[in-house]
Amino acid sequence: MEEKNKKLVWIKLVIIGTLLSVATLAVAGYQFYDYFLSVEADRRLLKEGHREIPIALNMEAVKRIRRGGNGRTPLRFVVLGDSHQDFETLQKLIDHAMMHQPDFIVHTEDFTNNGRAFEYFKTVSFLKTVAVPVIMTPGNHDMDNYGFRLFARIFGPPNFFFDIGECRFIFLNNVQRSISNDLIDIHNASTFSGDLSRGLDLQILSFIELLIRESSRVFIIMHMPPPVPSFDFYCFTRNGETFIDLMSRYSSHISRVLFGHIHGYGKTTFKDVIYIEAGGAGPVRDINTNRNGILPNKNYVLITVNPDGVADEVFFIE
Repeated sequence: MEEKNKKLVWIKLVIIGTLLSVATLAVAGYQFYDYFLSVEADRRLLKEGHREIPIALNMEAVKRIRRGGNGRTPLRFVVLGDSHQDFETLQKLIDHAMMHQPDFIVHTEDFTNNGRAFEYFKTVSFLKTVAVPVIMTPGNHDMDNYGFRLFARIFGPPNFFFDIGECRFIFLNNVQRSISNDLIDIHNASTFSGDLSRGLDLQILSFIELLIRESSRVFIIMHMPPPVPSFDFYCFTRNGETFIDLMSRYSSHISRVLFGHIHGYGKTTFKDVIYIEAGGAGPVRDINTNRNGILPNKNYVLITVNPDGVADEVFFIE
């Protein structure tokens, strides 16, 4: 009798386990199907070119900045990033930053979680409430799914530059994974990595060099940090060392290199160039807590440009 009861218990457990497995697979299947339909809706939205999709908001932001006064002194702007749809924290940071009367705000990106159209639209709705222009640069999460096309349509080109007075601002897309498009001299090359990696192509770096030569006060803005000490554990890799060498050669021209991605605050000087991580406008990543001196606190950085120099100051908000 006892043996029979044990068999019945075992059979019941098998049945329950099977039902739970089937239910889990059903839920996962539904979620995948729902996700597929949602992403497909984004594709159709872009293909049909709906009128409600805003166009080239970065260009409009730059026009607003220049209309406000080209060459003003001092020039103040705020740098923050990695908000990931956390509009409550983003609002707190911007409210605090407005006491400095900045001319504009730079968002170093990852304003979405999955590059979805609804996340872009929610961000655009939020930006409409900000009193000063906000300029966006693409983050790796913002490029997911159809994010690259959404960014291009809504904000404009992912690589761009503009001048305000004597300052030149160069925004770079260093987050898309791709195989290197560089033209390689294979007479002397022994290997080639076909791995997908994030970074910058040599063609872009050559163009950046020309832009840097023309200005004595250059700000480089991108999402991922280069592989400099303090930030090399979570950086872009494709032509990263070449980028660092370029910054070093023109260190007298480079005022700051600004980025996010690590979800915190950090600052280092490497080969006479100042690099600043300003990505504390959203969720904190425990893996980065106090790593290499990076602080995980919510933060923004205020940059002040005067005729006699450039200053940066970080503000932490709980």
